[in-house]
Amino acid sequence: MGLFLLSTGCKKADPDLAITAGDQSTSGIIFDSIGLNFNGQLDIDKDGQADLNFFNNFTHYTPVRYDSKSEMSTSGAVYVCVDDGGNPKPLQKGDKIGSGLNWQSGSNFILVAESYSNYPPPNNYDRFTGNWHNVKDRYLAFKIIKNSFTYWGWVKMIDGNPVNYGYIKF
Repeated sequence: MGLFLLSTGCKKADPDLAITAGDQSTSGIIFDSIGLNFNGQLDIDKDGQADLNFFNNFTHYTPVRYDSKSEMSTSGAVYVCVDDGGNPKPLQKGDKIGSGLNWQSGSNFILVAESYSNYPPPNNYDRFTGNWHNVKDRYLAFKIIKNSFTYWGWVKMIDGNPVNYGYIKF
């Protein structure tokens, strides 16, 4: 799959308060870098349990064909911003993250899926699907509900891979 870069940020909720994607300058925003080709768990609230999980799966593999997916899941009271189809939605830098977005928690959100075949032409192909394929410098919005408070945050993604993140300090 492609190269992924991740960064995150988070902010405590107030009905009229929100964070913007990519915000690293507002007081109370915590920023952290993840690194390239991250495949693992993020414990945003530092409680010892993973909040966001990023992983790659080969769903079918033979010498002439494979299918793979870059996926993510949430744990507990963690939600990601989704489009009308329930898929994680890429946001642009500066987009407002708050209660006006669609939120969903769960597992196996597909970021990028690839289906490849090296059969002889015309049966060869390399197809990519998913909202995060070939997407540069976009943000995955998340919210965490903890002790009756909502905290907003973002993860910077490149080609469906997390790079860094920001969130409101807990």
